[in-house]
Amino acid sequence: MLASSLFVIANVDVVAQAGANGSVTTFGSVTVTEVGATTANVSGSVDPGGTDTTAWFAYGVNDTGSLDSTTMVQDLGGGTALVSISASITGLIPDTTYYVQPVAENSAIITYGPVASFMTGGSNTLSNPPADHWAVPAYTFTPVNDHQYRVGQTLPACWRWGRNGTFVARASAPHCLAHEVAATNRAQREERLPAIVLPRNFAALSAPEQSLVLVDIERVSRGETPVLGVSASVNVFAQLGARANADPSLPGDSGVAGATYAWAANYAGAVSPLDANYEWMYTDGWDGKLTFNYDCTGPHAQGCWGHRDNILADANWMPCNESSCSIVMGAGYVRNGAGDGFSSYTELFVQVSGVMPTLYYTWNQAVAAGAKA
Repeated sequence: MLASSLFVIANVDVVAQAGANGSVTTFGSVTVTEVGATTANVSGSVDPGGTDTTAWFAYGVNDTGSLDSTTMVQDLGGGTALVSISASITGLIPDTTYYVQPVAENSAIITYGPVASFMTGGSNTLSNPPADHWAVPAYTFTPVNDHQYRVGQTLPACWRWGRNGTFVARASAPHCLAHEVAATNRAQREERLPAIVLPRNFAALSAPEQSLVLVDIERVSRGETPVLGVSASVNVFAQLGARANADPSLPGDSGVAGATYAWAANYAGAVSPLDANYEWMYTDGWDGKLTFNYDCTGPHAQGCWGHRDNILADANWMPCNESSCSIVMGAGYVRNGAGDGFSSYTELFVQVSGVMPTLYYTWNQAVAAGAKA
């Protein structure tokens, strides 16, 4: 019931170069997205200028010399309009700056487009557990305890019996919150981290505010800088994802003040923000048939622990191409939106630089109310 996205976007300008027989080969913007530790997606466009043309991307780590690695050649035809080209690049080195450039060739000449740069993420291997930590006490239904219950039988603490033998989530039940915290603390101990301390007013906070508290407890306890706060303008896009039961996304024209358009997103069907956080942080890896993360398709798949990586994103995982960057967030919530009694929860982390969007709830407020990592 999990999905995640990480986008780091670099755009460069349109350029035009002379082609065969006086024609002009025009290159559109180059965009690099979904940058991970060893992979990236690159796209662009080329106008063949009326001459049959092929194109590919060249990439490498040396911006002053030749880019010695190339993607597959794509046939663009001989039209006079921009034609999209794209490629997935694999086998990259973590924490490394790469340069990528579109290249076009016709019968007479090879032309080179603009160069874009991007930095691969850190491998994050030290921050990821060797295996899933299934919740103990088991406060909700998971692949570990998802068996047939007889009507009237005791259910996990965050559920109760409804009419006609149905299950009803009850996230506000006192034992639910206590068991969620106990399970989280047990998982924290496995990583030799201190017990979490929620702010005194945690139960009265909104879902986005609770999400910020939990994110920053996870981050600060591991030595990361906190997400600064919750922005209503980012909530708008996070809520769209919650309504669609999918990762939210940040459009290029979002209007979020200071956004660099590097962002990351998580989705989960859960009973509460604490439950969603537990799924993202502690049951996000490969566990065979019990695997909870749809993006984790094998023991070494790139999607394993992707939600956790998004929560713990730092300057390496979400590279800053400005003089300095910070992270703000928004969160979405739809009650019972995920079906079977589970609600939809989303998080959208946005990198900002310079101008800051208005934040209506911050980590400093949580700390003032007693939160500790």
